[in-house]
Amino acid sequence: MTKKYERLDMCLGKVVGGNRSGAYILLDNGEPAFAYNFSSLSRGTEVLCSICRLATEDRNTVVSVDSVLEYAA
Repeated sequence: MTKKYERLDMCLGKVVGGNRSGAYILLDNGEPAFAYNFSSLSRGTEVLCSICRLATEDRNTVVSVDSVLEYAA
């Protein structure tokens, strides 16, 4: 059973991609998320984030990156 996050929960994630708008993040429960304004984070960077908006049928969860735990090499 995977853990479901609620709005304003803290979670761990890893950057898996990005574009000029932000970074795509895979949360520790396997759920995809997006963080606006964090396009400079490299793939593989581990982050601590807060859930801002939950996922809908056609949109990923939106998170805010609170802290960078480990930069990717």
